[in-house]
Amino acid sequence: GALFLEFFKSSLGQTFLIAGVMALFGCLYCFLNITEPKKHDVICQKIRFHTIIDVLKQRSVILLTLPWFIVFMIIGAAMTFLTVSTSQGGILSISPILLSGIICGAGIVLITTQVIYGRLSDKYGRLPIMFIGAIGFVGVMTVLGIGYGLAPSTDGEAVKNSIIQFWPLLAIFGFMALAFGPSALSSLADEAQETKRGVTMAVYSIVISAGMFVGVPAVAAIFDQYGGPGVLFFMIGCAIAMLLLMIARYAQLRHQKKHPIIL
Repeated sequence: GALFLEFFKSSLGQTFLIAGVMALFGCLYCFLNITEPKKHDVICQKIRFHTIIDVLKQRSVILLTLPWFIVFMIIGAAMTFLTVSTSQGGILSISPILLSGIICGAGIVLITTQVIYGRLSDKYGRLPIMFIGAIGFVGVMTVLGIGYGLAPSTDGEAVKNSIIQFWPLLAIFGFMALAFGPSALSSLADEAQETKRGVTMAVYSIVISAGMFVGVPAVAAIFDQYGGPGVLFFMIGCAIAMLLLMIARYAQLRHQKKHPIIL
């Protein structure tokens, strides 16, 4: 996407055309390769407002979806904070080619780690792997904050170089942060009632969309008012909130073990 914006910056319509073709290909691939169960093989509730409210009344669903809201707020923050060189504003100026390379490499790592962490989640339980992911997010945000604070100036290149010097810590905490996705989604699927799985995933989709919707303008407002330090404090706060939600989830599971619900 960054490369398309760079190469077709004089004609942005071509970028959207290419994106549309890629999306159409993805839809056709899913349609031809994903087989859904027959209608009469499953019993489910229709996705209506009251069924969504019923799902949201489950404390476990709240504790498992709110972290995703925070994750996508952080993603929105990164999109605002890490701007490519062809755009205006922001702190870090990243060339489209470098950004594309980073995204490509991160995509390969993401695919690989999701399989690994998914298996670890099945073997050792959802919550321990989710804790690893939450700690990773806190670590990444903290290292970014330290790198920004130690930069000799607020110039984009100076900030970037200051952060890059901590690449070993960023790599370690980044690898840990990737543990959150597969374990959290698996845990959400475990908690979803058989007749409300579709509604539960609809709530998940609403939450991540809301995170992006809220995150970008929120970070933009914070940046305008408090600058880069404000954005970093906000992102660190989001990561700590994720960790607190994981602690609340641990407390809930512990309570359930002591006081099991007998049907």
